[in-house]
Amino acid sequence: MDKSIIIELAEQEASDASQYDSNPSERDFISLFSNVIPPRIKNIQTAISYYTSLSEDKIEQRYSIHFWEECAISAYDCLFGDLCDYLNRSIDERELARREIRSVDLLLDEGKYQMLQNTEYLCINEIAPALGQTFLLPRS
Repeated sequence: MDKSIIIELAEQEASDASQYDSNPSERDFISLFSNVIPPRIKNIQTAISYYTSLSEDKIEQRYSIHFWEECAISAYDCLFGDLCDYLNRSIDERELARREIRSVDLLLDEGKYQMLQNTEYLCINEIAPALGQTFLLPRS
C-alpha cells in the first residue's frame, strides 16, 4: 500500500482514538471486536508502524470495524437519549436495558434483528460480514 495512504490512515486513527464519539474505550466501553483487532492507537508513529505491517484486507477490516463502532456509538446515544425520553415513562430503564441486551444477543447469536433502534444507524451491512453472518431484518 502507498506510504502516503498509510500515513493518512495513521493520522486519522490517532485523531479518532481520543474522540468520545468514535472510540468505545473513551467511554469505558469494550468493543464487540476487541478479540478481532487491537485497540485504537493514539500515537501517529506507532499507528504508521502498525498499518505498515497489515495487509490491505486487514486494513479494510480495521477501518470497517472502526466505522461500525462509530455507528454503534451513535445508535447508543440515540437509544439512550431519544428513546429513553419516550419510553422511561412507561417502562423501567433497567427492564428496557435487559430487553435490548437480549435483542443484541439474538442479533449476534442468531442474526435476528429485534432491537428498538432503527436499523438506519446500525450499519448492518458492515457488521454482518465481519462476524461471518447474514442478518435477518424485520420487514419495514
